[in-house]
Amino acid sequence: MITGIAAHTDASKRSCTPAAFAAAQRLGYAEADPTEDVGGADAAAKMAILASVAFGCRITLADVDFQGITEVTQAHVAAARELQMVVRLVGSATLVGSSYDVRVRPSLVDRQHPLAAVDGAFNAVMLQGDAIREIMLEGPGAGGIETASAVVADMVAIMGTHGTGFLQNDSTWRTLQKLPSGELPSPFYVHIEVDDRPGVLAHIAERFAAHEVSVSRLIQTPIDSGAAMHVVLHEAPEGRVLSALADIAELPETRSRPMALPVISDRGVSGLGWS
Repeated sequence: MITGIAAHTDASKRSCTPAAFAAAQRLGYAEADPTEDVGGADAAAKMAILASVAFGCRITLADVDFQGITEVTQAHVAAARELQMVVRLVGSATLVGSSYDVRVRPSLVDRQHPLAAVDGAFNAVMLQGDAIREIMLEGPGAGGIETASAVVADMVAIMGTHGTGFLQNDSTWRTLQKLPSGELPSPFYVHIEVDDRPGVLAHIAERFAAHEVSVSRLIQTPIDSGAAMHVVLHEAPEGRVLSALADIAELPETRSRPMALPVISDRGVSGLGWS
């Protein structure tokens, strides 16, 4: 498994305001057009390259399921803080048998996980394997000098490996299948805004149970004569979680489309004391 963090690591990108973007652009942390940064496409392109090298198969941007930070709000950041976690935009590439899954998602990362400490304009890549166990590489991921240095290094590498680089050596590449959508399991954090009235929590719990999704922890906060529910789920396939949320969205008391973010923790939800 490869886990890479490529965006949403500095305060200027967490607040998607014109002033924040202007500050990030002035410091060289954001492009003149930051759409690909905040939309997740930039991180997805990086994950396609990393997964191709790691798994020895051709993976393109079209193979990466990605989501940016445009729907992340201060409510999500506050909930993460209360849960002893931080919000990060995380790309992951996972090999499951002869299938792969490559994705980019805003995620809640346990404060004790190494990726939680990656902040400011820094990026990190974490490699996990049976033999190597875990290796993490961290360094500057944005800025004028840093970007220029990386571009020049890439140009030199391309000129020095013409005809011999991994992109040309097709005979060593293998064919892998993309893991069907929704099959990769993960713990999840779910944000649901509802009317505050009797029976709402029971209705939501019934929908999760119907799709065999188990709730680990729930925090409720008041909002505009209603309530925001911050729900942590035990590990479950993403497809089952999304199906449950689709049913919850149809409830008359649900105010807006629920949002699910993966949870990253080496300790699991039990180790976090949530179960």
